Amino acid sequence: MRINQYLALRKYSATRRTADALVKKKAVFINGRIAVLGDKVGAYDTVAVRAREKRTSVTGNRRPQ
Repeated sequence: MRINQYLALRKYSATRRTADALVKKKAVFINGRIAVLGDKVGAYDTVAVRAREKRTSVTGNRRPQ
């Protein structure tokens, strides 16, 4: 199975296009190496996705006292 289909089925991304974007950003690893578009994933392969956290600030939403 191709890497973009695998990511879409495993809920790492909503669609294959967004999965392709993750691969292009070099955020997907197969067996410890960076995945490229068109890579195939087997039954015994390990897939890891590095995700960046979005940090939000709530200090601006406080009520004045």
